[in-house]
Amino acid sequence: MKTGKNKKEGLSRSVSFDVFLPEEHKDKYQAILNSIRLYRYSARQMFSAMAMCEMAKADPVIKEGKLDIAPNKEFGLFVHALGKNPERAVFKSETMPTAKSFVDDSLRRDVESRWKAPDPEFVNAKRGWLCLQGARAMAKFNHIGIGMPYATAKPKLHEHKITVKWDHEIGTIDFVLGRLDGGRYYIWKCLRDGEPGWSIGTMYLNEKDGKLRITLSYHCPEKKIVLDSKSVMVVGVTDDPENFICMTGEKLFSADKISFAEADNWLRENNHRREYFERCRAAVGIGDKGRCPKVGKKHWKAIQVRVSNNTRNRELGVTDRNHLWTRRIINNAVRNNCGVIRLLGVPEREIFGHPWNWSQFRSFLEYKADETGIKLEIVASADKSAA
Repeated sequence: MKTGKNKKEGLSRSVSFDVFLPEEHKDKYQAILNSIRLYRYSARQMFSAMAMCEMAKADPVIKEGKLDIAPNKEFGLFVHALGKNPERAVFKSETMPTAKSFVDDSLRRDVESRWKAPDPEFVNAKRGWLCLQGARAMAKFNHIGIGMPYATAKPKLHEHKITVKWDHEIGTIDFVLGRLDGGRYYIWKCLRDGEPGWSIGTMYLNEKDGKLRITLSYHCPEKKIVLDSKSVMVVGVTDDPENFICMTGEKLFSADKISFAEADNWLRENNHRREYFERCRAAVGIGDKGRCPKVGKKHWKAIQVRVSNNTRNRELGVTDRNHLWTRRIINNAVRNNCGVIRLLGVPEREIFGHPWNWSQFRSFLEYKADETGIKLEIVASADKSAA
């Protein structure tokens, strides 16, 4: 679940639900998967068209909300002669001719955002330009979903279902939600019943390994909590795995302690799996995969998928634990009526011999503190690396 400040009063968030098809719509399962995958293919196609236009000395520009190609040298004239918005014409006439108009608009926004995104290393360069220079990989669009703005797609939330139509041929589909935990059910209930201050932004229909998933962006009221602005809770990261994160107050109360033992065991298991996959990959010829027999190539690709999944699972696991730890810190501050959190000794790179995303930890703590109305003071930062 993601959270962020909005220009309006309140908070902008997103939440994801696993969804399933009821019996009457199960015959459309493959058509739905094909629709999502065609959307991704169209995004790659449009991005490639923009890249070719850029290489031909033409600039993709937005005029009155529409993507256009404006040549800046004579090399781009042949592209302009093909007609305005050639990649969108292909999308409408060939790739997804039965898609509703808002799908076309969502596709343009997805491609445009990736093309114009600033780069963290070269802040003055656009990602699209860096791709053409070979400094960055091409956008893959392997995990994007079909965007359905609430104002145009008008998805209906009722009972335990989401009803939406994005393709004239597929028709209207009822998606049934899977089992929800308490937090997600509360969000679902507020959005479904139209509670004051709650509103839906955009719905994204996605799939991974054949499993359907819906993500809802929404706006909700900000919870205002009155805390003592003079009361400070000190949060320190120590070299003791059992007392990894300690939370104490100025009046020497012991709020809570977080152990690193669970995360350490999980990281060690993840590393063991990674080493095993690396050995398997080396056994089939990691350096000579292009000259391996056909069977060897097949095995190498299968192992490479496992290595990639292992890396992805590690990133997700770190994110989950950063969310859990920072939420626990905020809850302890609220429980002890502390309006200030003083953060001490946060490592920069690793802890107990394991690399860790500490910048994400600080970022999560900052937005959670801001959301709750707590002032966060980062006093010191040290590289804690314990055996």
